[in-house]
Amino acid sequence: MIYTFHIDHSNLKGTEMLNPKLTISTKIQNEIDKVVNSEDLNKSQKIRSLNSLKLSRVQISTSLGIRYQFVRNVLTRELKR
Repeated sequence: MIYTFHIDHSNLKGTEMLNPKLTISTKIQNEIDKVVNSEDLNKSQKIRSLNSLKLSRVQISTSLGIRYQFVRNVLTRELKR
């Protein structure tokens, strides 16, 4: 899967979450890859996991190849348990 994230190794200063085309650390990118490629999580769980990594809704929808509205619905709806 191709991500819209750009990793610039020359001046990494941690995670800078400014817009969909951003500079993120390799550690965070590895966590994103792990969540996106996980077969144990459903889409909603992946959305919540990526949100916990401080990704924006646009970044989450782009990473998972789903609509922004689905991401928004998952993040604004209370969990039913």
